[in-house]
Amino acid sequence: MSRILIAIGDSGLRADLAGMCEALSRQIDCVDTVEEGVERLKNQEYELVLTDLRLRDGVGFELFDAVPSGCKLALIARKGALTAAQRVLEHPLLSFLSAPVTQTCLEGLVRELDDAHSLETRIREWRKGIDAGHCGPLVGQSPVMQEVFRRLALAGPRNAPVLIVGESGSGKELAAWALHDLSPRREGPFVAVNCGAISPSLMESELFGHERGSFTGATGTHRGYFEQADGGTLFLDEITEMPAELQVKLLRVLETSRVLRIGAEEERQVEVRILAATNRRPEEAIDEGKLRMDLYYRLKVLSVNLPPLRERIGDVPLLAQRFLDEVTQREGQDRTFSDEAVEALEKHLWPGNVRELRNAIYTACLLSDGVIGVQHLPETVTMEGIVNGEEDQGLPLRIGATIKEMERRLILTTLRHMEGNKTRAAELLGVSVKTVYNRLSEYDTMETESATG
Repeated sequence: MSRILIAIGDSGLRADLAGMCEALSRQIDCVDTVEEGVERLKNQEYELVLTDLRLRDGVGFELFDAVPSGCKLALIARKGALTAAQRVLEHPLLSFLSAPVTQTCLEGLVRELDDAHSLETRIREWRKGIDAGHCGPLVGQSPVMQEVFRRLALAGPRNAPVLIVGESGSGKELAAWALHDLSPRREGPFVAVNCGAISPSLMESELFGHERGSFTGATGTHRGYFEQADGGTLFLDEITEMPAELQVKLLRVLETSRVLRIGAEEERQVEVRILAATNRRPEEAIDEGKLRMDLYYRLKVLSVNLPPLRERIGDVPLLAQRFLDEVTQREGQDRTFSDEAVEALEKHLWPGNVRELRNAIYTACLLSDGVIGVQHLPETVTMEGIVNGEEDQGLPLRIGATIKEMERRLILTTLRHMEGNKTRAAELLGVSVKTVYNRLSEYDTMETESATG
């Protein structure tokens, strides 16, 4: 049971606070002098110290240095106690309670303590997971992923916006979910929105809501995503696909925490943490007019960069086993990888990133009945590419292959030869970098459709 120290000179106030704390199922110790309070703090652990300005041998401020880190302080002072307010601002662990203290006020303070303890416990559990190679739903033991996990653990408990940057399929939504789960908003809603999947003409209504009759087809009142996420987290994926005029309105919401439904006259207060993501380089998106510079700086108070899978190939066996375990658990049939299959997985550059790997494992599971061999993996993973050396062996030519299939093989094997560098691969192929990105996006979609039937 948690323990509270009440260091109050006024016997009546001390007794009232003791009764309130007992009603909250807290153990209490009461003192009326600084000397006795310091002695108690040396010999007993407390979650909260309640004190005021007047003790029998001094003032509550004199207890501050004796309070250990992790113990919350609450100073009770009457209105107009300006010196107390000044000290509140100087002490990071101090709350300021105005006398007379009500039961509701004390309950709120204790609830904050409980929430803080719960969050600290969760963060400790996540840090243990990081040491074991996972951070919530994200998996990786490579140095680059360990750095990602560290940033997530630091950013999660904050309330500031976070911008997540990473290629398609690298796990941006999983990172957003991890930030939500590590935050005090964990019990609140998590609303994920893909800005690229919403028609520009409907996006304002979807984000901010609308009133009945505000436009043709508005047959009822609609709560937008901001209102749906009130008290929780709103994840805006592919933020650069949001029209520029809506980016202006989003910036205003970030600054005021108020939304205006279409057709409404009054704004509504919302309490939402914004997480945003993009698969573009933000600087390039700004230059292309896809992202407003002022919104960019407002969103990237904190940032997380997710590396592509080709930059952490050492994590491939760990991820592959995770996906295999998911299928095994769901279908109840044991499967294992052959050594050759694992070697093939590690040689592939994974232009579709973790999503491509997940789909490849799912496909292999459908084609195998026990041990997954190379023959069960998708052709895009197992085909031989251009090899490094003085003489290239060239592309395997299969009679009957379509030009589109050969184009795909050429692009993927060139990327492998260029160690995943899209700019160098585009130069070698004689096409634009945009063309390479577009083709990889098409192949990623084909893999997804193939795996899901």
